[in-house]
Amino acid sequence: MKNIESLINELRGEYLNLTQDIAKAEFADATLPFDKTEHENLRAQIEYMKKYAEVVKLRAEYARTKSNQKEEESFEQIPVPVDLRPFG
Repeated sequence: MKNIESLINELRGEYLNLTQDIAKAEFADATLPFDKTEHENLRAQIEYMKKYAEVVKLRAEYARTKSNQKEEESFEQIPVPVDLRPFG
């Protein structure tokens, strides 16, 4: 399995690429002379792309949260010596 940072970086790159593609599609929709069907199809595609981008973002956030929880758990497992007689 990939390490968490590698996965998060890949998801971040995918999210950035998607947002660029969404912006290009929205620009095309606003500037090109599409007929009604082409416009509706492109709008549907844009909405699906936005939903997909949101899921990619949620996956990255979950991976980060899960990684942080594992780090906290590993710190909890480290025994901390307790001095019951701190003054002698």
